[in-house]
Amino acid sequence: MAFAAASMSLYACNDSQGDLLEAKVYFESSEYLVEIKGNEMAVELGARISTPMTSNVNLTYELGNQADVDAYNAKNGTEYLLFEAEHATLEATESVINAKKIYAEKVNLSLTGLDTVEEGKTYVLPVRIASSSAPVISGGNITYYVISKPVRIMSAVRFNNGAIYVPIPGDKAFKSVTYEALIYIDYFGDNNTVMGKEGTLIFRIGDEGGGLPRNILQIAGKVEFQNPNKLESKKWYHVAFVRNAETGFAGMYVNGQKVNEGNAGTTDIMLGGDGVKGNGFFIGKVAGFMWGERPIYGKMAEVRLWNVARSENQLQKNMLSVDPKSEGLEFYYKLNKESVNGMVITDASGHMNGESRYGLYPEDLDAPIEIK
Repeated sequence: MAFAAASMSLYACNDSQGDLLEAKVYFESSEYLVEIKGNEMAVELGARISTPMTSNVNLTYELGNQADVDAYNAKNGTEYLLFEAEHATLEATESVINAKKIYAEKVNLSLTGLDTVEEGKTYVLPVRIASSSAPVISGGNITYYVISKPVRIMSAVRFNNGAIYVPIPGDKAFKSVTYEALIYIDYFGDNNTVMGKEGTLIFRIGDEGGGLPRNILQIAGKVEFQNPNKLESKKWYHVAFVRNAETGFAGMYVNGQKVNEGNAGTTDIMLGGDGVKGNGFFIGKVAGFMWGERPIYGKMAEVRLWNVARSENQLQKNMLSVDPKSEGLEFYYKLNKESVNGMVITDASGHMNGESRYGLYPEDLDAPIEIK
């Protein structure tokens, strides 16, 4: 039996001072994180009471529904799915908080069919206190089991002098935008291209000619600021840039944490081009650019372009994978062994395949990518 680690949540109450002293029932944790291991698992469920009573408190539990998941997603900015009730069983729906105790007797919640859960997708199973012989704290009558299967990325594309050209039409206007990539630097050059359009909005590391150290992450072009902290070689990072056209906000994120921000204005941004002489959107190198191609030396995976401003919470929860059908995805290059087919870089979202320049080769990794 595995009991998932919980994140504590306090429930506010607008009752009078007298009501606050009354013994009330609630779930101590609003959320339990369940990492799938195997085809079947059991987790424990148990409510508590704020202060012991002199008599037993009888409880019943019930599974929640899609409306509960919708409420969870709206509150947390997530897009999680309902864990199907046919694969979840409360081994008992009744429990008791014995007199002079504060915790209810534990109930097992069995989860089955876990081998059908896809890597990278997250499910929510709500459980409610259906009835209680003592009052229940408002908002404390529901808890959520957040169920996911760890993503194991076991291959990535090595960039040494190669690039990906993304055939975005030159007349396509972007308002809000998000860049994302997993990067692993073997060694730093004087200007290392992650992704973007040179002179317009380029995500890169270092610019010795411009006075920027080789290991400083920067957004440049019509918006310009950098990460104040140096990156290290031989280490995986999730890096992201977000531009919100409605507010003009621009933010840079490393491993899901904002490291700097600036103002990006609200005018449209043109990221496309014909791919000739560095004109257009490139990944890994600005191929054919007249003032130097600026290659990156290392590996990349999970490269994504969005036409929406992703939130910090969304970035944090989807570093290793995202649903290819997510709203706002322009392209999604996993850059694993399955997505590189000769000169074609397959777009997992199905919108826009990339074109390999100078040869790119996926490699097996010694261990799954881990962001620390």
